[in-house]
Amino acid sequence: MHLRSNTFTSSGGYLLAPYNTVHKFAAIVLDDVERSRIPYYCVRYAGVIGDSSLDGSLTANVFEKSNFGIRASKSSFELYNNTFRNITELDGEILEIDGKGSCVYSNSASDFNDRSMIVGNKDYLLTAPDESHKNVFHASVNGIVSRGEMNLKVFNNEFGSLTTTGDKIVHSCVGIFQNAGKTIDIGRDNSFYDYSHGILLSGFTGQTGINITENLFYNGYLNSPLRNFDGTAIRLTNALPILRINNATIADNEIGIWDEVNSDYYQPRIGIHIANTGGVKIENNNIRFNLASVPGAQYRGIRLENAPEALLSSNLIVNYGSVAGLGNQLVGIRVDNSSMPQISCNNILKMGYGMRFAGNNDFVLLLENGFNEYDLGVMLGDGTYGTFIGDFQGAPGIGLDNTWVDEVHDRVEGLTALPSAMPWYHRYDEDFENAFAPVRSDNSFSNAIVPVGDQPGTLDQSCEELAPTGTARSMGFAPVAADTARYEGAFAQEYLYLRKVAAYQFMQADTGRITMGEEDDEAFESLFEALSETNIGKLDSVAGYCLSKNWTAADELLESIEDTNMHQYYLKLVLGVLIEASIENRAFNTADTAALQEMATIHSLEGGEAVKIARAALNIELEDEGSGSRISYSTPKEELPEIKLWPNPADDFIRLNRTETVNYQLYDAEMRMVLSGEYTGGNIDIQTLKAGYYLLFAAEAGKVYKPVGFCKLK
Repeated sequence: MHLRSNTFTSSGGYLLAPYNTVHKFAAIVLDDVERSRIPYYCVRYAGVIGDSSLDGSLTANVFEKSNFGIRASKSSFELYNNTFRNITELDGEILEIDGKGSCVYSNSASDFNDRSMIVGNKDYLLTAPDESHKNVFHASVNGIVSRGEMNLKVFNNEFGSLTTTGDKIVHSCVGIFQNAGKTIDIGRDNSFYDYSHGILLSGFTGQTGINITENLFYNGYLNSPLRNFDGTAIRLTNALPILRINNATIADNEIGIWDEVNSDYYQPRIGIHIANTGGVKIENNNIRFNLASVPGAQYRGIRLENAPEALLSSNLIVNYGSVAGLGNQLVGIRVDNSSMPQISCNNILKMGYGMRFAGNNDFVLLLENGFNEYDLGVMLGDGTYGTFIGDFQGAPGIGLDNTWVDEVHDRVEGLTALPSAMPWYHRYDEDFENAFAPVRSDNSFSNAIVPVGDQPGTLDQSCEELAPTGTARSMGFAPVAADTARYEGAFAQEYLYLRKVAAYQFMQADTGRITMGEEDDEAFESLFEALSETNIGKLDSVAGYCLSKNWTAADELLESIEDTNMHQYYLKLVLGVLIEASIENRAFNTADTAALQEMATIHSLEGGEAVKIARAALNIELEDEGSGSRISYSTPKEELPEIKLWPNPADDFIRLNRTETVNYQLYDAEMRMVLSGEYTGGNIDIQTLKAGYYLLFAAEAGKVYKPVGFCKLK
């Protein structure tokens, strides 16, 4: 089948009777269009839409003004030389179907057919003006959306426009969901000109192959008010954590591009975000910002959030604007509760913070990173409570050669959870003139660390080479296995528990790590066996059942677990919400959303892994910034003060019981910020909001209030 040189358009109005209550559904609908005997790597598939000739001799197909451009179900097809524009949610409140407003929407079942979709120039050697295979996506809600098991190749396409603001893709240029064990290849000079989300992958499995390489990301579009993860170039996220994905690489992407016309840089807000996914390799990407003043939103080069064993290597993260006073608003690399990342040979220039660590990260390998011009080189902790990045940094007799080049600013500051200062090994002495010394500008150093200089020797390891697994196991978890790990401060119990969870998951991700022919094998064998019989092992098994979609087994095992601390209590609560919704085959209801929203606002040290699951499930962008509670039932929680809101339910306005100035933000049920401002008394006008459930966050000088929900009736 070939469909070429067609124009599919409409007036954009309602159809004729008897369909005069709806708009055009789609230009092309594919249903069961496939040849199951043809594997995905063959040259041709069942359906070719567009001009597949090498010389581009035919005119493009044009798709305009409908709910979908192409909607496919259980079909394999190829798209070449097509133009999509004005594909929007024309019947958003009437048409109860997923993916409205998508130029290309494909839904594939899990029925063992090896379906595939190719979008764009697979003949990569073609150059302008012979780029006959490129597709163009303009002025639509989504570009390409795939849901279910399908192999995808997305090469050399154009999303949005540099010249026309109205041509932007409102949400996801490429959105891929619930892909279990197939191959996703996005690369070869796709151009993302104006995006809210460039590439969004969610709901994949550890067996999914992901390759995102050689793409160009220009302008990260920010909605007003700002929505969660607006302006993110590449995002991989899962509600249910994947301990280690077998093959996921994000490499050689240009994120933030020089504008030759205006002599300026386009920029993202977040370059790369990885959540609840372990083992991702992020290599040789260039991430560029151009902030000349302190922004209201937070900008991040790379953010890891519950992303264990990530490799961040040879990336350039640079700000071409002014650096003074950016602080936490521009961070090169932020690592939150991500066990055992290797961060090597990255160059980070003109950031507020070069790197920032929060929560428990077990052993962090920092190798040959370069920091140049910053407000602070490395920030430890989230402002109130310390972080854990290992019992030491660097290596005795080696050093590891991180360098700080800044004439006036401190290099390492903050807090750790250790009972004493953490040794930080480096070359030469504790002198600010020595670029290797992790000291302050006055040659003093943070109470969190003690620099240990004059380290000889070199490390025989390249930037991309992972540390030997046995070495990593010992550096990361030997004190846990030997039961010698001790912590101090408000979250001492949490750190010990979190490290036991991380140690178990490290071995569970690859059981070959339990017995490795090392001297400490016996300690790790005993640790794994003991933890398997505890709630740590049982709750991990529940998550495993969920990932394999064995919801009944997950529900039965979860019901049998009696929680013994708050981390387990919260995890049971969140998993219970996910399991119940999946068994009943429904979206989250109001009660589910309210429970997950409340969980998402808890500090990760208080709530543990449940917090990360809740945030990912609702697509919430939050970073931990201090807290004050404990893990044990026996210790009372320090509750946030409450703020009163009325009327509830509400129609046109709400009021608060405060006379002082209060800053507030309103989020809808999908945790998108829809309203913000200062409350000084009187009414908050909510007439423009749709009916539904909302959550209000409020704060005033020195005080943060507990979030409060309300319903809007009309």
